[in-house]
Amino acid sequence: MLKKLSLIIAFVLLAFPAYGIQIEDGKGSGNRAEVDSEGKLYVKSVSETQESHIAHDTGRTFFLSSGASNHVTHTATAAGGYLLYLKNNSTTHKLYVEKIMLVTGTAAESFAVMKKPTLGTISNHNVMTPVNTNFGSGNVADATAYTWNEAGNGMGGLTSGTTMLTTTPVVGATVLPIDGSILLSTNDSIGIKVFGAAEVSAAIRFYFKED
Repeated sequence: MLKKLSLIIAFVLLAFPAYGIQIEDGKGSGNRAEVDSEGKLYVKSVSETQESHIAHDTGRTFFLSSGASNHVTHTATAAGGYLLYLKNNSTTHKLYVEKIMLVTGTAAESFAVMKKPTLGTISNHNVMTPVNTNFGSGNVADATAYTWNEAGNGMGGLTSGTTMLTTTPVVGATVLPIDGSILLSTNDSIGIKVFGAAEVSAAIRFYFKED
C-alpha cells in the first residue's frame, strides 16, 4: 500500500511540476497573487480606524457639540457646572467615545470629564440631537444628550459621578484622543464640567457597536 501511494505522489509531481498552492481572487476575475523569487507575497492593504469602518459599514457614528445649540460658545461662570451630557439608551449596542474636544478662550479654564453622572430632573438645558457623520445614513443616535443653556451656573439635575480626568487646556481647541477606550453600556453616561469664567464649548465624537 505504501509503495502504491509513493508511486501516485511521484506521478503527480512529474505530471505537474510547476503547480503549487495558488491564491486566486474569489470574485471570478481570474487574478492571482504574485510571489517573487525570494518567496515574498505582494499585497496591497487598506487600513482604517474603527470609527471610519463603523461610519462606512453601519452608519452609526455621531458628533455631539455644545456649540450646535443656540450658543456657539457658552459664557461659563466662576462657580462652573455641567456643560455637556450624553447617555447611551441602546440595549443592543455599546457606545464608544472616540474623541473629546474642549474649547476655551481663557488659559486658566478647567474642564472635568465625569463618569456616570446621575440624571435627576434636568434644568438649565437644551435637548440635543447628535449629528450622524455618515451623511447618507438615516440612523439616529439612541442616546440622551443635553447641553447647558447658560442659565445659572450649569445644567441642574446632574449629581454624583466620578471624575475621570481634569485638564486646563491651552486657549483654543484641544482634542483628547480617547480612541474608543471609554465605553458606555446601556444607561451609562458621560458628562463634561467647566470651572471658571470663560467662553467655552465642548464636543464628543462617538459611535455605536453591536454587542
